Amino acid sequence: MYQIKFTLKQHTPIIHFQHNQDGATLRASEVKPKLDRFVLTKLGEGNYENGRSEAQKNGWLIDKDKGALNYKMRIEAVSPVIYKIEQRENIGSFFGAMGKEYKSNPRGLSIVNNDISCIIISKDVNLTVEIGKVLNKFFALTNFGMRQSKGFGSFSVTTINNESQTFPTTEFDYSFNLGFDGKKIEKKVQVNLAEQIDIFYRSLRSGININSFYFKSALFCYLNKKSIQWDKKTIKANYFNNTDYNGTERKWNKITRQMEIQNISIKYLGSQQDQHKKDGVIPDILITPKTQTNDHQYKLYRDRLGFSSNEKWYSYRQNLSKTEAKKNGNSWQKKGKNECQIVRYKSPLFFKILIDEANKKAAVYFDIFEDKSIDNYVGKMFNIQLKPDTTKPRLTKPDNLFMPIANRQELDLKKFLIDTFSSMDVSKHINKIPPYKITNRQNKQEDNPLYIIYEDLKSIYSQLKTQLQNKQK
Repeated sequence: MYQIKFTLKQHTPIIHFQHNQDGATLRASEVKPKLDRFVLTKLGEGNYENGRSEAQKNGWLIDKDKGALNYKMRIEAVSPVIYKIEQRENIGSFFGAMGKEYKSNPRGLSIVNNDISCIIISKDVNLTVEIGKVLNKFFALTNFGMRQSKGFGSFSVTTINNESQTFPTTEFDYSFNLGFDGKKIEKKVQVNLAEQIDIFYRSLRSGININSFYFKSALFCYLNKKSIQWDKKTIKANYFNNTDYNGTERKWNKITRQMEIQNISIKYLGSQQDQHKKDGVIPDILITPKTQTNDHQYKLYRDRLGFSSNEKWYSYRQNLSKTEAKKNGNSWQKKGKNECQIVRYKSPLFFKILIDEANKKAAVYFDIFEDKSIDNYVGKMFNIQLKPDTTKPRLTKPDNLFMPIANRQELDLKKFLIDTFSSMDVSKHINKIPPYKITNRQNKQEDNPLYIIYEDLKSIYSQLKTQLQNKQK
């Protein structure tokens, strides 16, 4: 028998659905299938199927029809620190479940403070060697649990067969440092770290709109330079280019913890233009939005950075749904609930976090990782519609908007990042910088969280710009 002994260090918590069970931490049942696929893809020089064929020739597969490699993995039992995720609680990009879902499927954050001992055992020396070659890179490029691409469930290899390992930074094109004031097992510092990652991701993809703080999407700015219409602009032109709407809606009251009926006033795109004309300035997202005249005229660009079938448009009090469509003669129709369709595509923007408690910092490595599975996703047509709600104005044609996902030629994500990090100046990008201090209801001065967001973004983009300039020298 041949074996590999290695140790892991956990940096960020796993979002675990079995957090109340013993051993709710990293498990071999989650690690091994991912490691198998990683080994086979490397063996096939980037092609998983070729790697599986090669492994079959070598007699490394448990079953010739499956991709499970013939070895065993054990992870030493540990005692993780568990934090329950409360109902409706935000942990960065993760939003705690509501209602029945919360009661039937509660989530928790699981993190281990000490190094984790692992062992791989195999009868084949050559297979053991192949696994040993990629083990460090595998854990560098893989996270575990939910919200993996956003940095949750991050582990790194510290030793392999008692030899110290260095994190392979060359696997990532970009990195920045964040302050990490506290211990990694403290929930509040992990939540703060997750929020900073989420804010940065949102600044790239959808933009940020919190009270008076507005950060226009970096992707919107990139497309605007190329005179490409933003997908949100297309949706607004088709569905919200009408007059104001006054009505009522049911809204959750955090204090009474009850649903209440409240009066609302919604400003649609048309009325927004009129209001801004009075102010003398019209934001470019509102200028001459063009209504789609054919099914491939305008594309969905944001979804290249992660697709979700449901969106909340808070300022319009509307929920948006995207359903994969199929060809029906010369037109399109959305697929039925029972038909196979895409409902989610994880973001190709992958974050790896390494926490250095001694130096009070968190190093965040990230890059675009698009594998061949994206070819089953880009170019697909989707039906865009608002979810029916009797308290809101109905659409004249609720099913008439179909848009495809932009392909790699229409949106090169790597070029987008280079352009953004070389040109973004956060201090000029935000029109109204929040004050450093605010006065709360008790007339006490306290730090303004919006100013902290501004400072975090300014630091991140500044680091990335300097890093890019140094690479280009």
